[in-house]
Amino acid sequence: MTQTCLSIRDLDISYTRHGSTHQALNHVSLDLHAGEMLALVGESGSGKSTLGRAVLGILPPNASVQHGSIHIGAHNVTHLSERAWRQIRGKKIALIPQDPAHSLDPVRTIGAQLAEALRPHQSSFLKRSNTRAEAIALLDQMGISRPAQRLGQYPHELSGGMRQRVLIAAAIAQRPALIVADEPTSALDVSVQVQIMALLATLRRELGTAILFITHDLALASEQTDRVSVLNHGVICETAPTRQIFSAPKTAYTQRLIANLPVFHQTPASVPDLRTPTPPDVIKVTNLGYSYAQTTRSGYRHAMQNITFTVPKGRTLGIVGESGSGKTTLLRCLLGLITPQAGTIELLGQDPSRLKGQALRTLRCKVQFVYQNPHVSFDPRYSALKALEEPLINSEQHNPAQRRKLIDDVLQKVRLSPTLLARKVSALSGGQAQRLALARALLCQPEILILDEVVSALDVSIQSEILTLLENLQKDLGLTYIFVSHDLSVIKRLSHEVLILKNGEQIEYGKTEQIFSKPMTDYTKHLIASIPGLTSSPQAAEHS
Repeated sequence: MTQTCLSIRDLDISYTRHGSTHQALNHVSLDLHAGEMLALVGESGSGKSTLGRAVLGILPPNASVQHGSIHIGAHNVTHLSERAWRQIRGKKIALIPQDPAHSLDPVRTIGAQLAEALRPHQSSFLKRSNTRAEAIALLDQMGISRPAQRLGQYPHELSGGMRQRVLIAAAIAQRPALIVADEPTSALDVSVQVQIMALLATLRRELGTAILFITHDLALASEQTDRVSVLNHGVICETAPTRQIFSAPKTAYTQRLIANLPVFHQTPASVPDLRTPTPPDVIKVTNLGYSYAQTTRSGYRHAMQNITFTVPKGRTLGIVGESGSGKTTLLRCLLGLITPQAGTIELLGQDPSRLKGQALRTLRCKVQFVYQNPHVSFDPRYSALKALEEPLINSEQHNPAQRRKLIDDVLQKVRLSPTLLARKVSALSGGQAQRLALARALLCQPEILILDEVVSALDVSIQSEILTLLENLQKDLGLTYIFVSHDLSVIKRLSHEVLILKNGEQIEYGKTEQIFSKPMTDYTKHLIASIPGLTSSPQAAEHS
C-alpha cells in the first residue's frame, strides 16, 4: 500500500482582524501519497496560502485552527509547539518558496545557506569537509554546473533558474518525505520553468518525494501533476485525477477557471485593415547597444547589441527572452534610466537623450511604466486615493476638484470601484492593485505604456480580465504597448509584432502569426515547445 505522507481531515481555520472573524478554510480534507504531486489551485483569497502555511506550521498569530487535523506521516502536527516543529521542518517536510530573489539571504554565500539546511543546528557551516561535500553533491544533483565554485558565490551572481535550483537543493537537503512547492516557477522564464518541473519529477521518481504544488498556473498543473484539488472561498469544491479535472470538470467554478486559460492556438492580436492608412511609428529603435563593465579579461559584457525595431501607434510589440537576454536593459534604455552606448531611440518623434527640463518631463508623462508587482510600485502607507493623486499633485496643473474628476474618470476606464479609494493599497487584491497601477499610469494621459510582466503573478481569471482591459484601453485610447512576458500564450493574444531576445541579441522579429506559426530559429522553436499545458482547448488536456 502506498505510504500517505500528508493527511488533512475536516480542517477549519479562521483569522481574527480588528475584532471580527474571517473563515479562511472550511472542512478541508485531502491526502497526498509518496511520489505523488497534487496541485492546489484557486484564485486569490481561495485559501491556498493558508493551507500551505498550516501544513508547514507557520500560520500567523491571528490565525486559529478551530477544528480538524493535519498529519505528516504518523505525526499529528495540528497543534505542535514551535519547538516541536523545529524537529519536523527540514526532516519530514520542507518548503520551496515562490521567489528565489527574496528567499535567499543576499549577504551570505550559497555554500553557507546550503550548509545551514544540511546542518541546521551547527554554527561552523562549511568547515566540515563532509558538509561541503554534501553541498557540492546537492548542487550537482540539481544540474548546476561547477558546483564547487557556486558555493562561494552570492545569490545575485546566479540566474533566476539557478537560484530556484539552490532553493530546491536546500529543501531536499535532509531528504524530507513531503515538500510544499509554493508557486516555484511563477517568476521563471518558460524554458527554465520546464527544467525546474523536470527536476521535481526526478525527485518524485528517485526519492519518492510527495509534492504539494500550490499554483495559479492551470496550464502547468494540467501536464505535470497527478491530481488536482480546486479551492474556492476556503472550500475544496473538487478533487480528481488531473486528466479528469481538465477534460470533464464537474463544478461551474472549475469550468470557469479552465475557460479563462490563455489558449496558444488562438488568433493573435487583430490584423490591421489594409484599406486604412498605416499608422505612424511612435517608437523607433535602431542598432541599440549597451555593455556593463565586469571583472574579466574582456572588461565588458554586452547586455544587448544591434537591437532594431519599430512600433506603430496603437499597436503592441511583445518582447520575449530568458533571464539575461537583455529585456531589462532594453526597458531601462527606453525609460531613460540609462543612456545607450550605441544606436538611437526615438519616442514620439523625439530623441530622449537630447531633451532636458520641461521637454523631458513632458515626454516622460507620455511614456508610462507599469510594474510586474503592483504592490511594490506603491507606498504601502498610502490609500488608493493618495496613490492616484500623487502624479496629479506633482504636475501642479489641477485643483482638488479637478483631480477628483480625473480620478473618477480613470477609475471608470479601468473598471475599478470608487469605494476602494479609501483602502490602503496593501489591502487591495492583486487584480485590484494592478488596475490601480494602470489607472495611475493613465492619469498622465500617456501615448505609450511599457508593461513588464503585468499579469504573470495574477490568477488565471484575473489575468484574463486584465488582458481584456488592456485590449479595450488600446482600442478606445489608441495606446501603444511594449509588452514584456515569459508567457507566450499571453504574448500571442496581445501582440501585433514580437521581438525575441537571447543573450543580448535580436534572434527574431516580425508579425506575431508568422513568428509562432513559422519560427525561423531553433531557439524560438524551443521556446514554443516549452509552453506548458493546454494548447487548443480545455479538452486538449486529456493528454496529461
